[in-house]
Amino acid sequence: YPKLTAEQIKHMILMSCDDLGRPGWDKTTGMGKLNIQKALKANPNHYLFTRIGKVMVKQRAGQKVLEIHGQATGSHFRRGSLQIGFGEKPKEWTTVHYTQVPVNGVLGLIPVSRISHQAGRWSIRSLVEDSKGQRAQALATVNVRASR
Repeated sequence: YPKLTAEQIKHMILMSCDDLGRPGWDKTTGMGKLNIQKALKANPNHYLFTRIGKVMVKQRAGQKVLEIHGQATGSHFRRGSLQIGFGEKPKEWTTVHYTQVPVNGVLGLIPVSRISHQAGRWSIRSLVEDSKGQRAQALATVNVRASR
C-alpha cells in the first residue's frame, strides 16, 4: 500500500491487534498482540482509540478529585464516557463523566467522595463509541483507603 500515510498504517496495525489480558488498552499489554493478517485487511481510514495514561489526586473547588489523563479519539468519534466500578472486574459501572468530542489530555474528574466510602481496589474505564457502532475501552485501577 505505497500511497498510505504513516498514520493510516499505524491505525491499521493498532486497530487489528488481538487483545490480551484485560479488555481494551492497558498499561501491561497496550493494544495487544500484532496480527498482520488482520492488519492487511483493516480500513486505513477508520480508527477508534482510548487510553488512560495517569490518574492524579488533585484539589479542585475545595474537594479532592481524581484527575484522569488519557486519550479518547477516533475517525468517526461519537461519544465517550468515564466510568467507575468497585473491584478488579466490576459487575456494575457508574458513569461519572460524558463527552461528545475527542479528548487528548484530561478525560475527566472523579470526586474522591464518590469512591472513598468503600476501601479497596476500584476500576476506572474509559469507554468510546463511534458512529459505526464500534466500541473501544481502556481500564485502570486505583487503591482506595478508608476515609477517616
